[in-house]
Amino acid sequence: MANINKWIWVFLIIVLCISYFSVVYAVRVTPVIKTSGYQKLIDFKPEIDDSPYLGNITAPITIIVYNELGCDGCNAFYIQTYPYLYDNYIKTGKARLYYRPLLLGRDISEKSLNYNLTKSLLCTSDAGDKYWEAFRKINVGEYYGPVECDIDMKLSDLAQENQFFGIIAGPTIYIGINNHDNTIITGIPAQDRLRRIL
Repeated sequence: MANINKWIWVFLIIVLCISYFSVVYAVRVTPVIKTSGYQKLIDFKPEIDDSPYLGNITAPITIIVYNELGCDGCNAFYIQTYPYLYDNYIKTGKARLYYRPLLLGRDISEKSLNYNLTKSLLCTSDAGDKYWEAFRKINVGEYYGPVECDIDMKLSDLAQENQFFGIIAGPTIYIGINNHDNTIITGIPAQDRLRRIL
């Protein structure tokens, strides 16, 4: 009987030693997962602090639209969705709208129509109503420009932002409360869907 108890104790000590060394080894070998890069994706909210907007600055709903300029399909947002948003949410003080041009790296390297229109639009961003007049003209097919200013770094930053967050098609719409807890919509949403979200 004493012999059996002795072997049980030996067995328990061996199991404890193996468990201890397994944990120590696992802690040393397991890489530390850095979340800072991924946290940006999780916490992403578009940078709008210095962006022109339509509507009341105190409106609780924030609508941020990423869209390519000069493309017929993208202009459909302006023709179909924008009037609904403007009449029902922006003009009534329920929401404010920010427009962020969808610019890709290839647009910059090729100096595409989208690049030239985006540059013309952003060159007017400090001019208040001229920005929204340029926005309107571009989206109804009236060429606006050429406007020259030194914003190459801003254009590059915009293209990097679009690439980092995977915004490759327009429109991509972020709807949130004061730019938090955004719902993301890709494509031209039906008015029913917008009404449910807003």
